[in-house]
Amino acid sequence: MSEREKATGISVGLLVGIALGLVIGLLYAPRPGSETRATLTDKAKKTNHKFKWLFMTPERKYIYLRNRTKEGMR
Repeated sequence: MSEREKATGISVGLLVGIALGLVIGLLYAPRPGSETRATLTDKAKKTNHKFKWLFMTPERKYIYLRNRTKEGMR
């Protein structure tokens, strides 16, 4: 296994560990279950939006931003 593959594996493991820790922390937080579920749902939607934006082509980003700007001017 090369150094690059080891570094990638460590990075992925670290990110997965952080994500699991956050989810477990939220589940054991002193809030009602409905609030916790709402928080998790909101964070999941935001994360999904960030990933979509990250992998969106420049042309699609331009169209998206142009449409958002037009909507804001109404």
